[in-house]
Amino acid sequence: GKETILSYGINLEQYNALDYAKLHEALRELVPAEHIAFLSSFEDMILLGDYAFVHAGIRPSEPLERQRAKDLRWIREEFIEHSGPLEKIVVHGHTITEAVEEKPYRIGLDTGAYGSGKLTAMGFEGNQRWVVDTAP
Repeated sequence: GKETILSYGINLEQYNALDYAKLHEALRELVPAEHIAFLSSFEDMILLGDYAFVHAGIRPSEPLERQRAKDLRWIREEFIEHSGPLEKIVVHGHTITEAVEEKPYRIGLDTGAYGSGKLTAMGFEGNQRWVVDTAP
């Protein structure tokens, strides 16, 4: 978040001085409408075969069709600590780990590229999946 905010022309001093409401107000003026439209066009969850692709995770107690956008984008501990079965294998980021985490019901792909320099993705084809990353 911070790096994105700074990329829209707010300097570090302003970032540190503004409260959330003022920061939000400033961003509404600085972020081009095309950027907002582009981000608004994204889907919060994509279901393909045995997989559910989301940003952060899901609320394990809710069926996939009743997931809230807020959870799909921001949930962390309740999802990460859940060890029981889920409707699909959930592929997610948002929680940084040193390497890809492949658990029975979730795959965590976030290796913290902004800080680690290691960008990680996963390929899927049929019943095969493989990791692609920028690690040396």
